[in-house]
Amino acid sequence: MASTPKKSDTEVLRLSFPTEGNWQGLIKKFRLSDDQAHNLTVVLQQVIADLDQFRSTMDALPKRSQLIGRIKRLEKLFGDVASELKRAEKDLPHLLPHDVGSFIGLAMNFTAIGKALGKEEFPVFVDLEMVSAVQDNRLLNQKQIEEAGNPKRESLGLNHSHILLPYLINGIHEPLRLWIELDRKNKGGRAPNMLRRYLAYWLIYEAEDILGKKPTIAQSGKFVEFCEAVFEACRLSYDGLDKILPALVKRVREDKKRHAANMSSPNFKLRILVEKPQ
Repeated sequence: MASTPKKSDTEVLRLSFPTEGNWQGLIKKFRLSDDQAHNLTVVLQQVIADLDQFRSTMDALPKRSQLIGRIKRLEKLFGDVASELKRAEKDLPHLLPHDVGSFIGLAMNFTAIGKALGKEEFPVFVDLEMVSAVQDNRLLNQKQIEEAGNPKRESLGLNHSHILLPYLINGIHEPLRLWIELDRKNKGGRAPNMLRRYLAYWLIYEAEDILGKKPTIAQSGKFVEFCEAVFEACRLSYDGLDKILPALVKRVREDKKRHAANMSSPNFKLRILVEKPQ
């Protein structure tokens, strides 16, 4: 008798919306209002769309070992640099040559610099110059606007190179790290576990809008029953789901506090998919 072909990881990372019968049974069991049912629909559809995007990303990953080896080496090198910058954090203001700060400042725009420093850094005089040009019916091109801000950007680079350099290095390292983590997904049944965690994460995130109540850190109760019912309706195994929910609830709470502005970004969603909660 021939063995059943093993599903690929991209096939495993697939979610189906509940059938009409299962959907109506879910709504009836938990007495969801029209608005609550709509909110649950949005969550499931968004998870399905995210997983479609993740599968496309994984299908596009290079297959050749040489390219994979190189990107792994790059990830390690940038990780080592990021770690060294972290260790030298107190010394960086006195360590980096002025030319480094000058280059970084001129290479970044004001929006990126402000994001790295955690405050608005767009100079008022550039705004005034743009207003003046409009009033005088002068046309300012992008190059002129950038040149007007060059002294300020260079000054910011010189004064904050110890913050801007780690920001840039970490910004490069993080996508590489996530790529490497995603590439390891096929070891130890990671793909099914990632799918379960990802769906549960967003059910937790939107629980208040769906059930009218925030989920608690517990392995039993109405919310756990709800998650198990959603998994069953989507034809996913919920065996052991109750054991992973408490850690996920903690993670969602922490993410809402620390990363609210980034949670809809593709990179952050990828992090949710591949990283286990601590």
